[in-house]
Amino acid sequence: MIIFLLVLLSFTLGLFYIVFERELISPSFVACAMFIISTFVLLLYRDDWQVNIRLDTIVVIFVGLLGMAIGELIARKVEIKKTFFMLKDEGDFEIKPNSMLVFAGFLFVIVTTILYYREILVLSKLSSSSSLFFLKTVREGKMNEGLEISYIVQHMFSISEVISCIYIYIVLKNYVFFGKKEKNPIYLITVIVYSICTLMTTGRARLLNHIIYIVILYFVLYSKKRMWKNVGNIKMVFVSLISACSFLGLFYLAGFLTGKSLNYNNFFDNIANYLGSSIYALNDFLQRKSFMTSEYFGSNTLFGIFAFMRKFGFTIPETSVPLEYIQCGYVVTNIYTAFRRYVQDFGMYGLIIIQIAIGFVYTKLLLKNKKGKCSGVWTIFLAYFYFPIVMMSIEERFFMDVLLVRSVYSIVYFLIAYKLFIKKIPQIKM
Repeated sequence: MIIFLLVLLSFTLGLFYIVFERELISPSFVACAMFIISTFVLLLYRDDWQVNIRLDTIVVIFVGLLGMAIGELIARKVEIKKTFFMLKDEGDFEIKPNSMLVFAGFLFVIVTTILYYREILVLSKLSSSSSLFFLKTVREGKMNEGLEISYIVQHMFSISEVISCIYIYIVLKNYVFFGKKEKNPIYLITVIVYSICTLMTTGRARLLNHIIYIVILYFVLYSKKRMWKNVGNIKMVFVSLISACSFLGLFYLAGFLTGKSLNYNNFFDNIANYLGSSIYALNDFLQRKSFMTSEYFGSNTLFGIFAFMRKFGFTIPETSVPLEYIQCGYVVTNIYTAFRRYVQDFGMYGLIIIQIAIGFVYTKLLLKNKKGKCSGVWTIFLAYFYFPIVMMSIEERFFMDVLLVRSVYSIVYFLIAYKLFIKKIPQIKM
């Protein structure tokens, strides 16, 4: 059945490629491609994990991807002329920000990283757990004792993320459109310092999101440069493979900071657990039929919305965000693909509706970037919020990491930073 699922997904991927005009960053195409990778890893480890994929698991995966494709088709047919705010055309301009402003942004990221480090030092001392791994102690304190980083430093971290994203946009835009290689080292150093700060969050999700942002941003800028004619797709696939391999190595090394990578015999077992165990866990979950036991409507999905409502006095109980661990070979996993939470909370019809909505929203954001006159901030938004599509075969990220008040703050920070840093100078043609 695993081979059947792999063949079905491969056929679906080819169909999406044709239907969606060979668009490599089509939401449906990317999500299907990631499910193929996860299924292939599952195939390699099927004997070690002793897994036999059930028919209902195949149905859930296929229906989820089909729902997204329907949403994408609707988005391509429905024209929405209104927009929330108007921004100037990105234009054919080289970006030359004020050097003092760029340096100020760099200093802000440095200060944020120092303050974040001081915060986790305090958390490690407050935590009652003991470990040879400093960040592991902090992570356990957060999980077991509810310790948190201060509100101000959290916002400083969000602003630092925005600064890093803006700097990456400036460098990539000038390189892709004009072949200009940035010589100012502040841009690269700022991104590196922010990346180090993400590791101090004791998780690797933020670093992963940042890498996805870079890859998708390059894809969009490359496509814009070529007027979205889908030429050079082979080159883009090669860039994706190189980026994926680089990240997997960094992902593994970062796991040693919190002791996570020590739970596996080798590098390949570690990566396989994250890429393939999600389908294994989804299969186990559907076999147990425990999706009928949600504590209340949306209890496994709508964390951000409920947290916002609780601030206004609504009595909504809190539930644990991480899902339960199950045995997968000699290790454990608690990732079940994005579909487990949707099926558990809303059933199959809910899965279809949510996937249609996600496909529609992301396709509209993509189509916004394909219009002739489009501000660069829309390019940044697409790349920044694209990670739930890439992560769909692993874990739910749209409701958990996008539909949050934090995203509203990030959008405001992006709009301010874009106005501050993006200074456009006409390109002189000889």
